[in-house]
Amino acid sequence: MPVAALWSAPPASVTTRSAAPPRASLARMVGQQIMCRMTGTSADPGLLARIRAGEIGGVILYADNIVSPGQTRALVHQLQSAASAGHNPPLLISTDQEGGQVKRLPWAPPTIPPPAMGADGSAVSQRQGVRTGHALRGVGINVDLAPVVDVAHSSQVFIWQQGRSFGMSASRVIRSAVPFALGMLKANVIPTAKHFPGVGGALVDTDYSQETISVGRRDLAPYRVLIKDKIPLIMVSTGVYPSLDPSRSPAALSRPIVTGLLRKKLGYQGTVISDDLERPTGTSTAQAVVRAASAGVDIILVSTSEDAGSVAYHAILGAARRGRISPTTIETAYAQVIALKARYG
Repeated sequence: MPVAALWSAPPASVTTRSAAPPRASLARMVGQQIMCRMTGTSADPGLLARIRAGEIGGVILYADNIVSPGQTRALVHQLQSAASAGHNPPLLISTDQEGGQVKRLPWAPPTIPPPAMGADGSAVSQRQGVRTGHALRGVGINVDLAPVVDVAHSSQVFIWQQGRSFGMSASRVIRSAVPFALGMLKANVIPTAKHFPGVGGALVDTDYSQETISVGRRDLAPYRVLIKDKIPLIMVSTGVYPSLDPSRSPAALSRPIVTGLLRKKLGYQGTVISDDLERPTGTSTAQAVVRAASAGVDIILVSTSEDAGSVAYHAILGAARRGRISPTTIETAYAQVIALKARYG
């Protein structure tokens, strides 16, 4: 039976991690792992062809892709139509709508930044999450790469300096970021807790520097709560955590952190996405994406350049065909992505 027929009416049974997803070739399974960026305000023919071919499972939108609600809806329709034309599952369409300075849709909520939500408490944060989710869903975006649940260690760390952290204590972050995420779920948009296991101790932005970071109980506390609340998506940072992985592999490339800590020790059953793997990881993008997939990351994010989506796809597919990534690892990631799409796509 073709993938299209299996997908046309996704059964409830694929909405949990243990359910069997629709059958697919190795190439199509790998494609579902790739989330890439695009250039411009309308997709170019090359990107649409790759989507139709099943080489892309998700697209991230930045401010330079977004002009107005009408244009954004049209763009998302263009992207989703390409996926449908290739008999693929719907795309995950993501953006960073945190509030404050990280807000890709300028007209949409949150109307107050995370530190203010942290100060105002759970009721305000939940309303902001609901409103944000409705605004994103209204233009076809089904994933918000927010909230930031990093606990700022001081006023000097980059995540606080940028106005992106909800607070300097685990209790404040839990009291505000968690309701924001749950509010978004009420609007049927996927929230993303980031940046596991925490960048609240980093003085320099991990998007631009490979940082060595210390973490403790306070950093993991929001994740423990969100995992109990069944948060559907967690983003793993590219920071280096020697106390968690003595090999000093960036977290998103580290099996001890992704599989050992997040999956096994904390018991997370949802979907794992990497932070942008074109950012500093101490290795090439092609090597980084293979290591991340091997570590147990389900969605590979490459969001600095459009061409990196193709690089990531062919690198992971080639590694899988050569046995560098086990079939079980690819199949598990595919099942995770399909379950997420079946529930929220």
